Amino acid sequence: MWSGVVVTLEYAQAFLILIYYWIKALLRTLFVQNLRKNIRNEIILVTGAGSGLGRGTAKRLASLGATVVLWDVNEKGNEETKQQILDKCSDAKVYSMKVDLCNREDIYRVAQKVKEQVGDVTMVINNAGVVSGKSLLDLDDASIQRTFDVNIIAHFWFEYR
Repeated sequence: MWSGVVVTLEYAQAFLILIYYWIKALLRTLFVQNLRKNIRNEIILVTGAGSGLGRGTAKRLASLGATVVLWDVNEKGNEETKQQILDKCSDAKVYSMKVDLCNREDIYRVAQKVKEQVGDVTMVINNAGVVSGKSLLDLDDASIQRTFDVNIIAHFWFEYR
């Protein structure tokens, strides 16, 4: 007998929790204002901006009024991204810089250059990454080192100074 009461109370509790979250979601939908951060005048650094997601991200950020600093080892791709941004929005503030994320000293040097030429970076989109398309066991030593340098270690070197 008591087990039936306990089960009924547990169902009632679950139902009340469900109703609570439905009401909470409804109120948020009806009354919460736009939660988007205004990034106009932010200085945003995008790594891996020479192609793909990095390029798309940089273009979107520039269209929202951010000052965008493009970092990529692919200098040509980086310049193409910069030009695409300027073609779409001629008054955009965009800076293209070649950086090898496998080289700690290069990161430090270019970070200092950004600080001097552009100002203090307020946001970072750490997008750069290396994908070999092979099993780790099938990679040569240099490819393994490069993958780890860009995908993992550079995040620590990159701690903006």
